[in-house]
Amino acid sequence: RTMNSPDFAGSEPRQVMKLKHTKEPEYILCYTRHLLFVDEYGQETRAPISFSKLPLEHRLIGSVLCTSFSERIQVLALDPTNTDKNLHKVSIYCHTPHLVSGLKNKLYYATSGDAAYHLVALDLDKIKIESE
Repeated sequence: RTMNSPDFAGSEPRQVMKLKHTKEPEYILCYTRHLLFVDEYGQETRAPISFSKLPLEHRLIGSVLCTSFSERIQVLALDPTNTDKNLHKVSIYCHTPHLVSGLKNKLYYATSGDAAYHLVALDLDKIKIESE
């Protein structure tokens, strides 16, 4: 249904990520402006997510999805027990972020400064992620 919509036209595959904190195997198929959640047979398991702006990178840290855009990072908590409700998010505004790594509950990202790049460690346990 999503792949046949006019919004999906021209969308290119980017990445596949496996959700590890779910009972059954679940995957996130990342396309240019869409995220599709599927099981091991390719059947949709949750509502898809679409972005109005072009996402640059995705990183999955536990059940938290971090997505970078040109002017911010969006942190999205995915609820492993309720597949219909997964939009708990916060946005962190910064200049041209690059997602470097994720380790345990920390997101490491780089952002450009006046004369150099800055490496930032964001502790995901210390930020408050609210539902929409």
